[in-house]
Amino acid sequence: MESTYYASNLTGDVKKMVHDRCSRGLSDEGVYERLWSRVQLKVDERHSSHMWDDADTPFAAIGNVLRYRWGNLWSKKLAYRFRRPYAAARPGAPTAAPAALDSKCPLCGGEDSGTHILAGCQHPTIKSLVIRRHNEAVRMLQRTVAGGGLGGCVTIMDACKATECEQLGTDGTRLHQWMLPDVPEEILNKMRPDILVAEGVTQAQAADGRHPRTPEERGRCKVHVVEVGYCQDLDMDNKMTTKQQQHAQLVAALQHAGWRVRHHTILLGVGGTIYRHASDALLGSLRVERAPCAAVLKKLHHHAVRSAHELVYTRRLLERSRQPGPGTRPGAVR
Repeated sequence: MESTYYASNLTGDVKKMVHDRCSRGLSDEGVYERLWSRVQLKVDERHSSHMWDDADTPFAAIGNVLRYRWGNLWSKKLAYRFRRPYAAARPGAPTAAPAALDSKCPLCGGEDSGTHILAGCQHPTIKSLVIRRHNEAVRMLQRTVAGGGLGGCVTIMDACKATECEQLGTDGTRLHQWMLPDVPEEILNKMRPDILVAEGVTQAQAADGRHPRTPEERGRCKVHVVEVGYCQDLDMDNKMTTKQQQHAQLVAALQHAGWRVRHHTILLGVGGTIYRHASDALLGSLRVERAPCAAVLKKLHHHAVRSAHELVYTRRLLERSRQPGPGTRPGAVR
């Protein structure tokens, strides 16, 4: 006789076995469960879970992401908290490895944690991987925007070399002087949004010098300032506030010159979390069609998952080689 508790698979059959009015019972609510429940309505659950249906994503990468999302990614912080050795003793060592004496990163000396590994470590190799992750994400978004309703408009992107602009279809890495004629060049060069699109000014018009020259002409155009950043998956709000303030001077200068300005901040979780505001921005003012929007969000998720795995793997290699970088103050996620 077949048992009523037998499930032939872990999807449909398991759902049939669960009562439609099941409850938590007397189980305790953990810290991470509580934190995830707070951000649940802001998370795009579909695009944050594509790693499960991607044959090219190794299971080791999925494991690292899950450990990070639930606070179990091994770090000096956890070793110190649990009074455990951070690293195993070398083969042939006469004694076992001692318990961790502090929670400092073995590479840069900053306060260690899962987020530090994926975003804050100041070791030169780790920093280069973090910058590369950011720049590749910006390029993905720029290509998607260029393929939508804003294609052909003047576009500035600060995620590539100046020599790569023609190949990528952008008009430079710095704002043009005609956009803000009253701002000195040295200040203009410090205003570096990830992406800036001048809706209403085509690349052909700018090349021929037929760009807006008066506040009235600029008022008929709209400038989209797009800032891309990575954050802790469970702490989007604080990063959003910081990112929105980052280009306050630029937005004010553009408005003073007569431009209509729309500021978009697109945040991505270092653990592969995609937030709903990303699709809202792309489908809204950035005029991207639904299919390309879904495609780029899926790519951004896979990119974050693979980058997280690469960062963890590189961290382990560097700490085993015992070659720490210069001790510097730990920085924030870009």
